Amino acid sequence: MLGRAAATARRSVPGNCAGQVVVAALAALVLAAPHGLAQHSLPAAKLESIVTAQKIRLSEAGIRIVSVRSGKTLFDSFGDKLFVPASNAKLVTTAAALHLLGREHRFQTRLYTRGAIEGKTLEGDLVVVGGGDPDISGRNHGGDPCFLFKQWAAKLRQLGIRRVRGRLIGDASAFDAQYVHPSWPKDQLEKWYCAPISALALNDNCLDATVKAGPQVGEPPQVTIMPSTGYAGIDNRCVITADKTRHLYGFLGRAGAGRLVLRGRFWSGGYPATTSIPVEDPSLFFLNVMKETLESCGVAVSGGLEVAHEAVDLGKDATLVATYESPLAAAVRVAGKRSQNFYAEQVFKTLGRGSFAGGADVVQKFLAKVSPAAAGCRMVDGSGMSRDNRLSAAAIVDVLRWMTQQPESDVFAASLPIAGFDGTLKRRLTAKEHRGRVRAKTGTLAGACALSGYIETDADTLAFSILINSRRAALQRMRAAQDNLCRHVLDLAERRHTANSIGPD
Repeated sequence: MLGRAAATARRSVPGNCAGQVVVAALAALVLAAPHGLAQHSLPAAKLESIVTAQKIRLSEAGIRIVSVRSGKTLFDSFGDKLFVPASNAKLVTTAAALHLLGREHRFQTRLYTRGAIEGKTLEGDLVVVGGGDPDISGRNHGGDPCFLFKQWAAKLRQLGIRRVRGRLIGDASAFDAQYVHPSWPKDQLEKWYCAPISALALNDNCLDATVKAGPQVGEPPQVTIMPSTGYAGIDNRCVITADKTRHLYGFLGRAGAGRLVLRGRFWSGGYPATTSIPVEDPSLFFLNVMKETLESCGVAVSGGLEVAHEAVDLGKDATLVATYESPLAAAVRVAGKRSQNFYAEQVFKTLGRGSFAGGADVVQKFLAKVSPAAAGCRMVDGSGMSRDNRLSAAAIVDVLRWMTQQPESDVFAASLPIAGFDGTLKRRLTAKEHRGRVRAKTGTLAGACALSGYIETDADTLAFSILINSRRAALQRMRAAQDNLCRHVLDLAERRHTANSIGPD
């Protein structure tokens, strides 16, 4: 973690040195002479009053704040109580992945030809072997989700191939076919944040549909999809309205399950709006878009599409054409900064050798290893979407502090949103004296709100976790309590640091 001086130093060095500066700055803070809050407990009565002022019972909030340098607990209120952590579960998932897979881990997707090339024709199959890569999308590739398929088309053309006589086969055996977790809310499976998890994955396993008003009231609005594909048709039953108050529309179903239905009314003065819709069969979606892209680039595929859930026997006549790799660090960053469930679950299944149950077993053992407070905690998915997850503030703080001592500490820290700057904390704690001084993971489910990470003071870094489960308190009140706690700790640290700097009269 970085104090103000360290943060300034990092901004002044080239990007390829940033990781070294982060680690050096963190070491300097942890080894610094004890000043400020490191030697003192925080005022319990004041911090408790900040929670209760938002109409939240103390028993509805689990809070722990610990000095990273000394390990001393500065404040605790129901820190050992178990709560639904929401997306704070991603902290445990990404920490486990960085530690167990290693910071240099790379997801791999491989393309093979199987059969002989005669003239311009491959007398055989194309085989794609998936490795659970979450990053085959336009997110880091100029907005083009088909970038990889275009690269592969160019590779095949370099080999002289213009036609594939056989099939396009997708080996999806790295992950099982349980695409969604059984405890995810059944009424939300058509939402982007419940996208299926698969070994062959494209565009976050979603179809992006953009609705745009046309010129005539009473006519259907224009609908375009990305990636452009025949995998899913759209039954457009929506109409354009001149009445802004009647602007209400939506898609019914998952992409690929028959035809998607667009219903409702779209205001004639409305801006184009994009909805991400989970696909029904992610592997088949991947293969459809791949075939269509290859053909648009001059490589025709004559045979059909086949999804293999058992490992494909490539045989002696198989040739590796291309391997696409993406780094774990990038996936961890998207899971943290954007709180993207899909990325966290792809990582979770990778840890578990392809299953939710396997991921839960691995992450549970990791948590038991690093946290003395892990007893009773439960992780069933990687994103926190399941309400069956249970974590305590104490266990989360143990993970946070432990990670500061690991070689992967800079990658982990870089994945956390920075208050007032980016990610899910961009619009929180934006005052000049607080902005940039909290790095933390947010989390939200109905009745659950979480914030855990690091508070960076001039004298020390504090690991903290604030888990609130309340059916009575509005989300705004829960977030206000979290932000006000962080503000008070920062303000108190500033006053104590200033007093220590001045010295006795």
